[in-house]
Amino acid sequence: VAAGVVGAPRMRDGVELRVNVGRADYMKDWKARRFIASGWSALSRVDIVPMTSELLRVYIAGGANVSTIRRFDGDYDALRARRPKVLEDSARHVQHLALPHLSKTNHTVCMIGTSGGDDSYTALSLGARHVTGIEMDPTIARFVTETYRSFAGGLFTDPRHAVMVVDEGRSFLRRSSDRFDVIQQVNNFTPIAFQNGALNLSETYLLTVESFREFHDHLTDDGILAITRYGAVRLLANAVEMFRRMGVKPSEYSRHLFVGEGGRPVEYTFMMKRSPFTPEEVDRLFAFYAASGARKVLYAPYRTNDLPARVGNLYLQIATAEDPSPLYRMGCFDFRPTTDDRPFFNRMKVLGQQDRHRERLPLLPAEIREVERPGRLDKRVPQGDIPPLIVLFEGILLAGVFFALPLASRPELRASLRGSRRVLGYFACLGLGFIFVEICLIQRLVLFLGSPVYSI
Repeated sequence: VAAGVVGAPRMRDGVELRVNVGRADYMKDWKARRFIASGWSALSRVDIVPMTSELLRVYIAGGANVSTIRRFDGDYDALRARRPKVLEDSARHVQHLALPHLSKTNHTVCMIGTSGGDDSYTALSLGARHVTGIEMDPTIARFVTETYRSFAGGLFTDPRHAVMVVDEGRSFLRRSSDRFDVIQQVNNFTPIAFQNGALNLSETYLLTVESFREFHDHLTDDGILAITRYGAVRLLANAVEMFRRMGVKPSEYSRHLFVGEGGRPVEYTFMMKRSPFTPEEVDRLFAFYAASGARKVLYAPYRTNDLPARVGNLYLQIATAEDPSPLYRMGCFDFRPTTDDRPFFNRMKVLGQQDRHRERLPLLPAEIREVERPGRLDKRVPQGDIPPLIVLFEGILLAGVFFALPLASRPELRASLRGSRRVLGYFACLGLGFIFVEICLIQRLVLFLGSPVYSI
């Protein structure tokens, strides 16, 4: 605390301090006492606040993440009949939820991380026959299906149209024999693990090469995997690596991929189709983006002349290169595919390498330039490495206060320990080894048990 107080004036100039909008709104609503319901689970605290007569806001972990519950009258046929209007509005405002549904009707959807259910509601309004919503937090599931069941029109309570499963997304797919026309994730990245101190659970196995293979195997023959979030360049690298491991050639797998810009750098959309995209499907995607006029397609097959210039288009080069591995490293940035043994998806920079001369990196994507901004203090530290380094500093500081200081101040205590150095070293190494094994097993057991709580 003292170090923070002393260093704050200097640090303020070196680090860009960003206010989490969700947290700012949460504090306003908390001070105004607008919460109408709250609940706890082993994962996080969940609070409900009315936004409008049609929407309830869901605050997760004090605003670290935000979702919504939408009012619904329970008429699924009328909801699906709204598809033309929803598509028109989605194209006008570049709502990426619609992208994998453009060429599909009467289809099945697996929505990973559905939270308050708004994305599942949208999928139904785009013509989906059935939606399976996967949500890991049981408190959110209880609010949607029980507490506000009438407000949400019984969404997820009629198995003919939609169900909600409390589980981790990849764990659910591993145990399921179902295949889906669309598997979708929308901004399925939360800082909840960091906020709650569970740094060993902060990385996700939903975004590895192995997970992409499992998604691929759970798609129907014409199915689409769609992921909307930050890091589309690494999503593309994961898909390319998956196809290469399957023995598919670049000339073939390049026709299975799509990347499009979003309204913000955290909203790029990546899509991977089990079968090749058809020219007609690609034309629909370009027409969707043309309707907005503000964003562009970064990679799609067949119409490469309509894409940004190859010289500055990393997505195009990765999707079509005979050997994309040299493209994954540039300067201090690292876009290599993530695997189950190395699942650090959000780590786009190399710790210790200086972030400078970006003007010499014409292929560096805009999404990376925006999110990984350089600063005087953290120009050698990736954004994602700052929280664990802070925790490491805190651990060293507390160890010094509670162990080093007593030893330094009590000569008789030091004298009593001199003959026990080997014993102390043995138990120190034993504890360190246990921690290393424990952290790895906790993380890997999430895949088997389906919940971080069970794995802990």
